Amino acid sequence: MKTISSSPQGRISSNKPSKNNVDVNKKLSGSMRNLSLINQTSAVEKNKFQIGTFIHQNLMTWTKKVFNTIGANKKEISYHIELKQFLLSKGFDVGYEVPLRYQRQGSKSVIRRADLIVSMPGISEQILIECKAKNKIEKKDFEQVIFYRQHFGISECYLVNFRHDPQVLRLKE
Repeated sequence: MKTISSSPQGRISSNKPSKNNVDVNKKLSGSMRNLSLINQTSAVEKNKFQIGTFIHQNLMTWTKKVFNTIGANKKEISYHIELKQFLLSKGFDVGYEVPLRYQRQGSKSVIRRADLIVSMPGISEQILIECKAKNKIEKKDFEQVIFYRQHFGISECYLVNFRHDPQVLRLKE
């Protein structure tokens, strides 16, 4: 069993020979904020971190934590900001209110703003999280997320509703 610890200088040490220490340090890419996330997943997946799987397994728990922190019946933006901060604390890169431009030939461009686009440093996979604070998710909310998925190539998308009892809906191709 390999144990990993951090030294005050920010280097990673291991009880394995020093050749393996280089591999662990490469995984961190010089960023200590990702240490907890990599340690949690290294036992599950040794070669490649799957951001979509990790988010899918944890998003409901994270949503409930955000909901409990903010409380019920707040404005949507309050939940956006708290979820963004939570994801950043987990080591993710988070785009907030990301402008997405779409244009067809001969027509004006349309700009839409995605609430959160989540990724990890060094991993090209992106996940879209669209937040709502409504009594009920409507058809137009699904259509909005489907539009993002179809026109911007983000295959894994979530629709999160923070009203009353948090709800997480996964829209995947």
